[in-house]
Amino acid sequence: MKIPYYKKLLILKRFLNPLVVILDKMRLLPLMVPFANSILRLGGMEKRFNHKLDYRIFADIFQGQFGEPVQGARKIVFLFMAGAKSRHNLRNMMIARFLQDKGFSPLFLVCDGVFTICNRDRVNRDRNKIPLFCYECHDGYRHMASKTGMPTLYLSNYFDSGNQQLFQQMADRIDALNSLEACESFSFEEVPFGKMTRKSVLYYLTQGEFEGRREEILVYHQYLKSVTKFYLMFKNFLNREPLASHLILNNGELAFDNLAANMFLEQGKTYVTQESFEAPNSWIYKKNGIAIRLRWESEMARFLEHEIIRPEELNLIREMMSKRKSGQNMVYTFNNPENEGKIDFDNHRYVGLFTNFMWDTTILERNTFFDSMREWIQETVRFWQENGSNIRLIIRAHPAEVKLKTAPSARYVRDLIKDLDLGDNIIFFDSTDEVNSYEIISNIEYGIVYASSIGLEIPYHGKPCVVAGDPHYLGQDFVLSPESKNHYFETLKSLNEKSLSFTPPVETLLKYLYFIYHRQVKYLHGFQSGGLSARTLFDIESAMELVEANKPILEEFFQTCIIST
Repeated sequence: MKIPYYKKLLILKRFLNPLVVILDKMRLLPLMVPFANSILRLGGMEKRFNHKLDYRIFADIFQGQFGEPVQGARKIVFLFMAGAKSRHNLRNMMIARFLQDKGFSPLFLVCDGVFTICNRDRVNRDRNKIPLFCYECHDGYRHMASKTGMPTLYLSNYFDSGNQQLFQQMADRIDALNSLEACESFSFEEVPFGKMTRKSVLYYLTQGEFEGRREEILVYHQYLKSVTKFYLMFKNFLNREPLASHLILNNGELAFDNLAANMFLEQGKTYVTQESFEAPNSWIYKKNGIAIRLRWESEMARFLEHEIIRPEELNLIREMMSKRKSGQNMVYTFNNPENEGKIDFDNHRYVGLFTNFMWDTTILERNTFFDSMREWIQETVRFWQENGSNIRLIIRAHPAEVKLKTAPSARYVRDLIKDLDLGDNIIFFDSTDEVNSYEIISNIEYGIVYASSIGLEIPYHGKPCVVAGDPHYLGQDFVLSPESKNHYFETLKSLNEKSLSFTPPVETLLKYLYFIYHRQVKYLHGFQSGGLSARTLFDIESAMELVEANKPILEEFFQTCIIST
């Protein structure tokens, strides 16, 4: 997949999205969908529209399924910040319908355009440059609430007149912050807004770290103001809703979710984060923690100690790893099997270094002994120049970077590499290069990763893997996890000199893979992503059909996250 495709897609979205919103509002979109899909097809785009926008389909499926809150019942709050068309909303409505039958009162709390910047904004997706940016996000909630009966509250209703003066005072304080250090240390009522917001700012800028530019401070100001406003609103919401006992969040990594979760915890209440993981219909969740970090320490310890992998479970793992290799059942296929054989491996020794993309939320603020992925790459290259003359280092940029090449100011591995003198013994493959990472794994002696999931693929193929960042598998027996920068470079040196021999323990690795991908990751029935077509595909027609198809999974969620102590 080439970069121009995604540039073209972004340009198309900027012009097409406002038209789609207008046609949808006029109820003319179904008539235009065949024509629009034909234009997309002729333009070489894989994007496709359903006959209706997804939020209308969600509302049709759950029509009349929700009633008024039961007097005295505990309330499950779903915080919606991703837009009405998000596939997360379908999952949330399914969960809400199930919990309603359990005697709880689900409640949707949605953003209705009250912030000047939010988690949907990016430096390349600025609301000031995209017409109807906020309207497209929140307008569909009202239709869903009207058609389904779901009790829905709007954040704007919780910004009291008394908050305005306080907010303005806080905004003036924020505008006076003239350094990144001042922004990062900003707090209000002993809540560390600056630290909570840091990751959101980097994510917006599509950077892995701050570079000291004035623009970074100005963006930080915007996020601090929005987070302050959210804090005041959510505080009022909690005061008015004393029966709110659980908070359900999508992802949970960025500022608004992070703040809401902490405010719930401070009141002795429960929050749950959830997310899709690789496969489009997958579902992970965690009570009072961040699910996407894939860390279920106590559950995993029990499983690794006592469980035995049966032959049928081993077959599931092999099937899953085979599908990962070919990209089956994943939203995007980044390693095309047809690209195998395009690298001329000779008789040299090879080591592979596999990156994440710089602003991946799985690595932002998730460093160990390196301050950033940039520092890791730079220092490893420097080490190789000084110590690796007899062995070649292959650096493979994460293939997802090709999909994300839409922000001119974004920081990519290629930008870092071009400033380094690689010499003859370091080979760089960009995300746009048509090579297959699995072929690289087959031809290396060992691999080096920061936090990429390929750190599981390398030991699965029997090769040592050195971990430099803080992924979920850090410290597991099947990878090498240095404890300091010196230890890291000593490990590389020992592997290069063959004074260190390491064979990943297969049984532990297989148990770990089974635990993550078959115990903790759930696979929902009834819908899936259309992949690059960017639409939801449905196999069901009614809410009860969807709930019934996923009842065992929902029951496990209920036992784990709602009623367990």
